[in-house]
Amino acid sequence: MNKAVILYAEDDPSDILFLRRALRKAQLPIELLTVSDGDFLIKWLSGVEPFNNRRNYPIPELIITDLKMPLTHGFEVLRWIYHSREFYRIPTVVYSTSQFASDKENSVRLGALAYFAKTANCANLVDFLRGWLATRQINADAA
Repeated sequence: MNKAVILYAEDDPSDILFLRRALRKAQLPIELLTVSDGDFLIKWLSGVEPFNNRRNYPIPELIITDLKMPLTHGFEVLRWIYHSREFYRIPTVVYSTSQFASDKENSVRLGALAYFAKTANCANLVDFLRGWLATRQINADAA
């Protein structure tokens, strides 16, 4: 199975490190690319320079975004993707420290496939990604 390309928008380097370690430990075939803000995620998808080189900045198969980031927060990212003709079909997952039901509801309303609260071991997100990868493989086999 070729590696799935996932783009993760997260401003906290520790959270990126935790997820990278969890993915490595789970031995999931994922190439995790990261940006530090929702603005960079939108520029990446849009192909604005320097993100116009798709070899270096490929279109992801799945997006993970935090909600609370500087400049452009996760809700703005979700809203932009939801209204995008080109990118609205890319599955998007919210991974946030927020425990507010309203944040989860707003995320889903804006098109998020799933919402996960951050945990120290990332187990909830890793389990989701394991299932997503299995579905991805089934779809690839059927094509």
